[in-house]
Amino acid sequence: LFAGEIAPAWAPELEVLGVISAAPASEFQAIIGSGAFLPGARGFIWQLTIGFEAAYAELSIEDLYTDEALAAIAALLEEDACGAEVGEVAKDFLNAGFTTSPVDRPDWSVRLDENSPGNVTTGVPILLIQGEADTVVPILLTNVLAKRLCAIGDEVDYQVFPDFGHNDSTQQNMTLMLDWTAARFLGEPA
Repeated sequence: LFAGEIAPAWAPELEVLGVISAAPASEFQAIIGSGAFLPGARGFIWQLTIGFEAAYAELSIEDLYTDEALAAIAALLEEDACGAEVGEVAKDFLNAGFTTSPVDRPDWSVRLDENSPGNVTTGVPILLIQGEADTVVPILLTNVLAKRLCAIGDEVDYQVFPDFGHNDSTQQNMTLMLDWTAARFLGEPA
């Protein structure tokens, strides 16, 4: 979603025909605020904050985490751990290991808001897929995002699937996504 928003400035030579997002990361403040209490979301929170620290010189994860969490994060980075490995370690840290949530720090909250998709019109059709049983990206957050995308003028096809969890949104919908993509290449209206 965010790549679709910035494509005209970052890659003006590309003709973006559409954007697909399944179980989208958005509403970063809400994800961090609620996700810190969900073991399955804690690894994503760690990855998000590590990425933000790398991207923004004024942000430091040392302002957020306990010494124990920082040591675990450093070990994972040293090992070049993948996302699943980060998730396995992070799930055992209550409140994601925060001493101070990024939501409570103005320097972090500004960056979280500006990096959440849905602040800029994309200008191409969007297929948004969400599982109702997703405990990593809860449907309530995607509902808020879908409304905001529509309110700013994006053309959104929002499809919700009962009993689908986080990974199911993509794994169980490959045919849907490929057909939708093929239709964009054929010039069919979304």
